[in-house]
Order: sequence, then structure tokens, then C-alpha cells
Amino acid sequence: MSTKTLRKRIALVAVSAMGFGLLSVAPSSAAINGGSATADTAASIASVTVPLVRVGDTKSVTVKLGYGTTADTYTVGANGDTATAGSQVRARILTGPTGGSLGSTVVSSTDIKGFAAETLTATTATISPTISITPTVAGTYTLLVWVDESNPVNAVTTVPAVTDRQTTVTFTTAGAPATVNFASTAKSGKAGSTTAVSFGFTLKDAAGNATYLLTGETLSGTVSDVSANATSGALFLSNGDTTTAAAFTAGTPLSISVSTTTGAGTVSVATTSAGIGRVSVVGSGLLTGVVPAATADLTTVAYGFATKLALTTTTGVSNADASRVSPTDPTFIDETTTARTIYASNGSAKSLTFTVTAAASTSVQYTIAATSTTVALPTGVTAGTYSVTTGTTGTATITVTYICSCSIWL
Repeated sequence: MSTKTLRKRIALVAVSAMGFGLLSVAPSSAAINGGSATADTAASIASVTVPLVRVGDTKSVTVKLGYGTTADTYTVGANGDTATAGSQVRARILTGPTGGSLGSTVVSSTDIKGFAAETLTATTATISPTISITPTVAGTYTLLVWVDESNPVNAVTTVPAVTDRQTTVTFTTAGAPATVNFASTAKSGKAGSTTAVSFGFTLKDAAGNATYLLTGETLSGTVSDVSANATSGALFLSNGDTTTAAAFTAGTPLSISVSTTTGAGTVSVATTSAGIGRVSVVGSGLLTGVVPAATADLTTVAYGFATKLALTTTTGVSNADASRVSPTDPTFIDETTTARTIYASNGSAKSLTFTVTAAASTSVQYTIAATSTTVALPTGVTAGTYSVTTGTTGTATITVTYICSCSIWL
């Protein structure tokens, strides 16, 4: 039984004992809709979240508190519910490195206030106060975290009372950055595109743990063309701040943007010519000579334009649905300027071969896509963008094989 329900039942019993002449009942102090505000104690510590934190840096630890039971109802506003007046979240080191401190023996949140409307359900509520920690020594810490609800005058206690909700949380301080780690060190793209390809990276310390930059620690980088035709075309890049790359002079140092919370960043590159655009990120500032350069390569291909896309056979294909019974040679077999529909027999034309005509030794991109949003592509056909390279004669073939459930016709 919750405190609120208990109070309501006590109020009803007290009124009844006064005699049968009373026809009305005084409202309970429980927080039912329209009722008076009540103060509640925390029912649980739902979670404690410690972010990445380095020695000497201050970070906020979030402590999520749960309130209420299925017998409670919460309201907000002038007459809304509140947490116990003056209650605070506190934490202290339970175990840690020798001489380690959080900045003081006990760290505390500000007073826990009322419930915000968005945290309420029909019977429960949450509040997420924060406490600030500043680890003074590197290592692993286990914190004792509790909700102090027995000191309305905010006298800071050094240990929790028996009745206080409490839990523990363990974290390890992050060290100084030692390496730059790209999520992918090789990607491919199309030459001539000014929409850059992004390479994401994270920072790790000497122990391989995620870390971030402190004041004075910076990263710099370069983008260069390391392709065989290194002097042709221009490089384009962006530094994680924009989606469209800007023209860039190869080798010019970059200022790299990195999250101060997660240590994650991005560098992007595009090229106007076929080849390899290389991204390099290295430590600078206080990290000069400490964080070695890490590289990632974008390999681009300069695709050409086909002058013809033609079916190599007319057996079992038609350009008219009505001709499926007796298909004829499609009149559009060599057309390349307008998209057309081809009806193909899954008996005699379930494997279609197209001839692509372009300049000799040219890479050509082609796309397979569904023309309907309600009808799926036949089994065996996968939508996507692909490429094919013509030979010395200027031609290449594309073969599409499918299985469908349509009527078989020859």
C-alpha cells in the first residue's frame, strides 16, 4: 500500500468515527487530480550514468530516480506533487586509486524539485538530478550513490541512512589520446562529385579506452591526392561540419572538429579526378609527437557515359503487355534516352543480357530499381547501382537473371 493510499484511508476512517450525522468526507491529501500536493520519497534509483571523464576534468553524473507505485497518481503545477523537500543525491568513493578524490569527500546534487510533466505516467514519475565529479587520480572508481531524504536542512551526510535508497557504480578514468581510429580506412566513390565521403574516427588512450581532448590538445590533418595521376583534378573536402565539400588545396593543414564528450569526429573528402584522396589526422598542440598520424583512403572512379543500351536477344520479350502471348521484336531495343518497360518470359527470357556501348575501356554506372512502389522486383534481382567496364571494342555486357511467379509464355 502506498503512503498516499494509506493517508486517504486514514482520513476516511477518522470522518466515519465522528458519527452518522456527517454526510460529506473531507478530501484526502493524496495527489489525485485536483487534490493537494504531497511530498514523495524515491521508490528506486533506476540508473546511474557516468560519462567519459579524464583526470582533472569535471563531468556530470546523471542519477535517474523513480517515484510512485501502481496505487499513486501524480499531478504537476501549483498543487502538484514534489519530492521530499530538501532531498539530494549524494556520492562518495567506495573504492578507488590511492589518493583519489571526486573533488571533495562527498559530492551532492542541488535540491530535488517537483516532477516535470513529461516524466509522469498515470502512477509513476522520474527525476534525473546530476552530481559533478572531478577525479584527481587515474584509475577505476566505485562510487556509493544514495538519495539523502533525511536532512531537510541540507546538512551533508557522509554516509547514507539505513532507509536511504542507495546503489553503486564503477567507472575508469580515460587517459590522454594515444591513437586516432577510423571506423573505415577505405571507401569508394565517384570522381567529380562535390558531396564528400565522410570518414568517422574516435580517439583512444594507451589502454585502448575511448577518450576525448582537453584544453591545449588538438588534432590537425591533411587531405592529399595519392593517385597515379596526382596532378590532375582538384580535391574537395569538408571537416564534419557541412555535407557539401568545398574546393581545397592538397596538403593544406586542416583543423579537425572533435566532440568534447565522446572524442568522435569526421573528415570528408571528394575528388574531381579518378584516383585516391587520402585523409590524414595527427595529434597537434600538446599532442604533437604523441598521437601518430592515421590515414584513410577514398578511391574514386571517373565513370563515362554510355551511348547505347540494347538487348542482345528478342526471344521471349515484348514492349507491350498485350503481346505477351506472341512477343515480337521490341521497336525500342536500341533506345537509350527514354525509360521503357520490357515484358520478359520467365520461360525463355528469364536471363536477359544487355550490351552497353561507350568509349573503349570506360567504366559505366547503371542502376537497377523497381518502377513500382507496390510490386517487388523479381526474385534474384537486387536493386542498386553497379558498374561495368567496356573493352577495347567499346562494349560490355550486363546480365540480369530473375525468377518470377508470372505466367510462363514462350
